[in-house]
Parts: sequence; structure tokens; C-alpha cells
Amino acid sequence: MNPNFKLSINDIKITNENSLDLFYSGIKAKATRDTMDRMLKSFLVDVCADLLEGNYRQRAQQFVDIARDDQVKATSFIFAYVNKLRERTFLPKDNCNYINPSYLPNKIKPIKKLLTMNDLVCHGVEYMRYTQNEITYIKVGGTQDWKLKNCWIILPT
Repeated sequence: MNPNFKLSINDIKITNENSLDLFYSGIKAKATRDTMDRMLKSFLVDVCADLLEGNYRQRAQQFVDIARDDQVKATSFIFAYVNKLRERTFLPKDNCNYINPSYLPNKIKPIKKLLTMNDLVCHGVEYMRYTQNEITYIKVGGTQDWKLKNCWIILPT
């Protein structure tokens, strides 16, 4: 053991980074960062317009503070968002508001990343349930379609 390799009080700094800065620090690729930033901004600014206040950075901090203080409330925000998105999966495919059900977990990833990078875990966000009526085919590995018959599947995010 090297005796010169020791930590001192001066070496230890507690930084109060903004929750959004922590979110960005966990994403290396610029394209991924831009995509996740756009989806998170959509959730915090557009979807939660009546629930959160301030600019994008302030809303991110406010959402993390809510999750830190009342995890049930933060989880209910996310589940309400998922339910609104699920409604769009039932629309006809030619409708401009239709989204593919397999895209739903991608919409949740930035929210989960924001919470994870701020040392928070929202239970129940890891899995989303779909019934056979909601999905008839799921793309597996980009190569093969699987048909679902009278079963529940759990898709990890």
C-alpha cells in the first residue's frame, strides 16, 4: 500500500450539482443525449405543465425533489404519463397521434435515468404490462416477429 495515497478532509467535496447535470453526466453519446433530453423535456415541460413550475432545469430539479420527498407521488406522475401514452397505442395506425406499443419503454427511459442518476429509484417503472389486445407482434432483436396468444408479457425498460 502506498503511504502517500491517502484522502484528507480537503479532498472530500460534496457537490450540489443540479439534477439535470447529473442526468447529462450519465450519457456519453451526443445523439443519445439529444434524444433523451428531448423526451425528458417533453415530459417535464409539456406533459407536466400544470404540475411543475419554472424552466426546464427548475422543473427537473423540482421533479427530483418530489421523488425524493414523496416517491408515491412521483411514481403516480409516471404511471399517469404511461396511461396517456397507452391510449395513443389504441388509435388507428394511420392517425398522426398513434404510437407503437413497443416505443413506450423508450419514452420512460429518460425519466428513469434522471431518477437513477440522482440516487433515486421509482419502483414499478422497470416493467410495463401489455395485454394481448394491445400488442399482436413484438420485434425481438430486430430479426424475428413473435405472435402473442392469450398471455401477459412483461417488457423491461
